[in-house]
Amino acid sequence: MRASNIRVRTAVVTWLVAYPIITFLLATLEPVVVGWPMPLRALLLSAIMVPIMVFWALPAATALFKEFLSP
Repeated sequence: MRASNIRVRTAVVTWLVAYPIITFLLATLEPVVVGWPMPLRALLLSAIMVPIMVFWALPAATALFKEFLSP
């Protein structure tokens, strides 16, 4: 399998994991951050989301989609 196919598959899995987390965090944090400037809202969202993605969501997704991500 070509390296570009693996990158596309990795991007798809990452998006499948990131989208629901972003949506959940935006809905959950909205009452707290209403009226905040956009850069501060983005900072808070990313400060919560990145550790969730790196330490929990992406390792779980990698294990779950192991065969899909394999060359």
